[in-house]
Amino acid sequence: MPNSRTRLGTQREELATRHLEALGFRILPRNFRTRSGEVDLVANEGETIVFVEVRTHRSQAYGMSEEAVARAKRQRLALVAEQYLQDHDLSSSPWRVDVEVDR
Repeated sequence: MPNSRTRLGTQREELATRHLEALGFRILPRNFRTRSGEVDLVANEGETIVFVEVRTHRSQAYGMSEEAVARAKRQRLALVAEQYLQDHDLSSSPWRVDVEVDR
């Protein structure tokens, strides 16, 4: 049974999915995992593959959501993105990593 933190994360990912779809993104896999880590959402925006990290905090006791994506996390996201592109024969496609922050 998922704990409250897991449920909150899932809810926020669903909100981010609906938001991105409303903006015209096509959502590909959710929670893509590799040995290097995980990315919450993979989407297409036109020809660009977008890797989306969804961040939320119930309080600011541990800092702002933006601060949760430190250098090490950004490096892991890039490794996961590169693995996804390689696995799906998209290595020549333009791509980026976005962070969706719940305030």
